[in-house]
Amino acid sequence: METSPSLSALVIILATALLGLGICAVPLRIRALVEFDGSGSRGFFSVTWLGMGIRRRFPSQEGDLSVVALGVPVRSPFGHFATRRPIKSPVLGTRGGPSLLRLVSGVLSHLPEFIDIFRRIARSFSIRHLRCKAEIGLGSPAETGIFYGYFWAAKSIICAIAPSVSIVVTPDFSRNRFEGEIDAEVMVRYPFMLPVYAIRVIEKTGIFSRPSRGGRVES
Repeated sequence: METSPSLSALVIILATALLGLGICAVPLRIRALVEFDGSGSRGFFSVTWLGMGIRRRFPSQEGDLSVVALGVPVRSPFGHFATRRPIKSPVLGTRGGPSLLRLVSGVLSHLPEFIDIFRRIARSFSIRHLRCKAEIGLGSPAETGIFYGYFWAAKSIICAIAPSVSIVVTPDFSRNRFEGEIDAEVMVRYPFMLPVYAIRVIEKTGIFSRPSRGGRVES
């Protein structure tokens, strides 16, 4: 029994569409590890998808940008771009930049839509883990004890809302101290929808549009 060419083409199209939807559903992985002490902070920030992405160490220096291939960071040929000066973008309220009043009025006029967009964005993010371990001292045993009491009150609420969050703080009653590390990993479901949401926000607020002489907004 021979299969008709139209049926074969339809099967191929459906299989390709399902494969594309499956790939698009793969979450984006964002991870940050920060170690801090009295001398400053250091760590890395990475964004990967399907085992590919970028990783950046900080404090930033030349060559600190690397490419992640199959989950393994490798030296990036683009590391020399790390020391270039950042491109200045228009500032709110300045000439060439968007008007703050126009931006606020754009947000208020489409407030229900913005609430819906930000709800969708928030639902696409999920905390895989967030671990914080710190040793904190305020120099005074009384102030350190008060802070530690507030911390325990806040910790019980945070851990009840987000079970994937783990926070451990050890008080140091003898001196000023602020040391520890933060390890966080966030998954973004359907990451290709984020640019769509960003474009909708830009269209509604008119961030990159310019008012004409007659007062109308030009894109």
